[in-house]
Amino acid sequence: AQGTVRTVAIQSRLPEYPSNLVEGIAHVNALAERFAHYAEMVRACITSAADVEDADTANIYTDISREIDKRLRFLEAHLYP
Repeated sequence: AQGTVRTVAIQSRLPEYPSNLVEGIAHVNALAERFAHYAEMVRACITSAADVEDADTANIYTDISREIDKRLRFLEAHLYP
C-alpha cells in the first residue's frame, strides 16, 4: 500500500477543499458537500460487496456509512436550521 499524503491526494475522488474560504458557514458547507460525496462512494461500495455476496465487507461498509451519515446530519443541522 502506498499511503503517503501525496499518493492519497492524487488518488482521492473527493473534490479538493477550497483554500479561499473565510466564513464559518462556508467551511461547514464545504465539509457537508464532501461528506455527502464520501457517503455516496461508501454506499456504492456496499452495493459492490453485496453484488459479489461478500456480506462481511458489506457490513463493514454499512457501519462506516452510518457514521458518515450521522456526521453529515450534524453538519447539515448548521446549514438548514
